Amino acid sequence: MSRFQKARHRDRLRTVDSVITTLKAGLDSVQQNCYVLEKVIARTPKESEMTPKDKYWIFDKKAKGYRKSAHRQPKWTKLTNRVPPAHF
Repeated sequence: MSRFQKARHRDRLRTVDSVITTLKAGLDSVQQNCYVLEKVIARTPKESEMTPKDKYWIFDKKAKGYRKSAHRQPKWTKLTNRVPPAHF
């Protein structure tokens, strides 16, 4: 990935993080909770907590080394690939 693609990718990750934070704050203000939102918060790391390997590379069982560049995946800007399988 080029440095410009990486920058846009980081911006998209940060935008998703801010939307999740806003939703959580809104639900907390009216003393409500959402099970699905809590599950998303528990499972997915924030952009700042992710390693570059997890940001820019995704798991692929057919690739050598089991990783391929994120932009090689179809619709890579629309999908969330924040959590790789265990041991990868």
